[in-house]
Amino acid sequence: MRTGLRILCVDNEPVILRGLRAVLERMGAEVFTARDADEALMQPGLFDLALVDYHLDHGNGLSLQDRLAARVERFVI
Repeated sequence: MRTGLRILCVDNEPVILRGLRAVLERMGAEVFTARDADEALMQPGLFDLALVDYHLDHGNGLSLQDRLAARVERFVI
């Protein structure tokens, strides 16, 4: 089953990113992962959803939300 959703997951914990990717891909989403704001900003295209951890190593999820606002339809922080 393919949902067609493009989801960006941002978390500084690799194990969390692996878990999110596994679950969301099983649900049919196209998943992009990033460990910090710089990696997130380098991901190509537009996203239907961004799942962003509030506590990142450098900065936080709210500041990243502002920087990605034009490229993401909905955020969960």
